[in-house]
Amino acid sequence: MSAEEDSQTTESPPASENMPLSFQSPPSDVNFEELLKFFAVGVKIGPTYDLLQMQCIQLINRDYDTLVIDAKGSLCSSYPRQIIVPCAEKYPHPSFSSVSPDLAKALSSETDLHNLFMTSKPARCRERFVVPVFLFNNKVVCRSATLSTYLESVGRQVLSSGRQVLSSVTGSVRPRTSEGSDSVATDSEPLTVEREQEEDEQQQQQPPTQAQELPEQQEVGDQEPMAEPAEPGLEPEEEQVPAAVDKKNLPLDAFARHSDARLMTHLNVGEIFDLMVEDKKVKYMLYCSSSEKVDEYNLYCNFHINCIPYPGCEYFKEVAHNKFNPEGMIFNWEQPAVTSQCQIPYKSNLDIDWSQYKTWDLAQLTQNYLLLILHCLADKNSSAGVLVHCISGWDRTPMFICLLRLSLWADGAIHQSLCAREMLLLTLAYDWMLFGHQFQTRLAAGEPIFYFCFNFLRFIEDERYSVIPSDKADDSSRQTRKGRLSEIRELFLSIYQKAESHGHFAPSHWSLGNAVLSSVRTYLQV
Repeated sequence: MSAEEDSQTTESPPASENMPLSFQSPPSDVNFEELLKFFAVGVKIGPTYDLLQMQCIQLINRDYDTLVIDAKGSLCSSYPRQIIVPCAEKYPHPSFSSVSPDLAKALSSETDLHNLFMTSKPARCRERFVVPVFLFNNKVVCRSATLSTYLESVGRQVLSSGRQVLSSVTGSVRPRTSEGSDSVATDSEPLTVEREQEEDEQQQQQPPTQAQELPEQQEVGDQEPMAEPAEPGLEPEEEQVPAAVDKKNLPLDAFARHSDARLMTHLNVGEIFDLMVEDKKVKYMLYCSSSEKVDEYNLYCNFHINCIPYPGCEYFKEVAHNKFNPEGMIFNWEQPAVTSQCQIPYKSNLDIDWSQYKTWDLAQLTQNYLLLILHCLADKNSSAGVLVHCISGWDRTPMFICLLRLSLWADGAIHQSLCAREMLLLTLAYDWMLFGHQFQTRLAAGEPIFYFCFNFLRFIEDERYSVIPSDKADDSSRQTRKGRLSEIRELFLSIYQKAESHGHFAPSHWSLGNAVLSSVRTYLQV
């Protein structure tokens, strides 16, 4: 169902005493101070959440044809209850490619996407699967968590099987698609190995689409080189599993990862940008997560894994103590827990020596990583989409997704019909809060990566971060970009400081349960 159809068939949530009346106004007139207060006390499902979700759908639908998957939280408890999939741009920028028919078809197939979401989600930490968030230059930009460990992946699949058995015993009815069919696979109908093999055989009879040639690998630093991507033009399902591996004999965690790789192939993702500073996250002497960098089954050999290690949210406590000035702050890369090293297989013509990343301060590190992803998105020689992820995908990931979205908007390349207030609402609500950023937990721990993100906009106002070709840019467009980013930053800072001065971020506004839960989440945070 498109967002336009959804907005016509879904009534606005009824007003209630617990819902601030300011939220019932048009998106451009939302009371942002009340919005931040709502986030600070912990996002809860209810009328305010539903209206906020509806406004995000309306804002994205201004510039994109969309598919809204109304999962009601069944796909992932920390994802939006309604997943907004952009299918095509309504106003593509004349300097860049519009969405191809093949990609638009892949993005608009609700049944295929729902099946792939369901079967791939155990492969990712907290079931935070790969999901597209916006389109640009015939490329989809996705976000997710990193790969889960064997225990988490298998445990979640066992729970899913248990729910399947329970559903069969209780006679639960599968949810129906927007077309009225019941063909969407859910926990009651998992995508089995046999079903995947049937799909593989059907796809092998068709010529491959959207195949693109990936550049050769470039090694940076002293890390051992990763495996070369498979030759382009092979059937995607054949590329993901080496010939020596029989899919019937894949262990449960590898089966979920195989579905994960299928999902990324379906979305035409080719470049993975991994922000983790570890190969595998270790907490209390146990592995809490894995990553594509250490894929023992070689299921991700067809993707470029760009390792761009970036400090975790705990580092931003030090940034806050430095009055949020990232200049001169150099992360300690010699810590035992830091095992990942910068490695960029994507070939760019950027004049950046990636082997020097350990000498960069936080400002330069953030700028160079953002510049790399923007350059990849603007590359006209490749149609490979992008996946950005950290560990859980709710701190560093939304920061870079937000910076990418705002930078492209400032260029007039995406979301052309949205004003600054509407863009701020969209990024705050969708990129950060509805996708599970633990704002309350970060406030309690003094790790304001959320604040840092918007305050950092002053460091990317320069035309160097613009994707508009130099021959198409002029002084007016440069000033427009700078003015837009400055307006977003100043608007956010004024709202944030006002909410803070009114005590909306004080623990006294939290319930006892929320305060305890926040402390536990901080302690167990991965």
